[in-house]
Amino acid sequence: MNKNTLTAILMGFVICLGIVVIVLSVKLSIRPKAEPDPDLSTASNVFVDNTNPTDTPTPEATPEATPEPEVTTVTVQMVRTTTSVNVRSEPSASGTKLGTVVKGSEFVMIEEVGEGDNKWTKIEYESGEAYIKSSYLERFEKEVEATPTPEPEDGGEPAQ
Repeated sequence: MNKNTLTAILMGFVICLGIVVIVLSVKLSIRPKAEPDPDLSTASNVFVDNTNPTDTPTPEATPEATPEPEVTTVTVQMVRTTTSVNVRSEPSASGTKLGTVVKGSEFVMIEEVGEGDNKWTKIEYESGEAYIKSSYLERFEKEVEATPTPEPEDGGEPAQ
């Protein structure tokens, strides 16, 4: 090996070592400092039992265990854009343009509306619903984990 190669290797080692030292010093300086416990500094070796032998221990109340919700797998109908495409508020080219999405964007499919060459797909879009021309989409299914919403105990509608 020539002198320049050895110098470069040595400089690389020194730089790496410097980085390790800096990282360690930062980690050590962030660590909270232990403070002496004031009760321990005045403690003696004398044990004092302040309990009355006639006292009976009171059992502590334990909170009721809430069962974990059961997670299930469901199949969701999805769509993926095959090109960059406009997202509209209505199933029509004259509907308000809500945005443009790039090729490969995926959405939950709600339903398909229209007939023939005028089919539009209703999708979940930005916490609402929107439409994309169906000819620019490909359908697929996706399995997702879902937690069922518990039924209200009074038999009414779930709280929103």
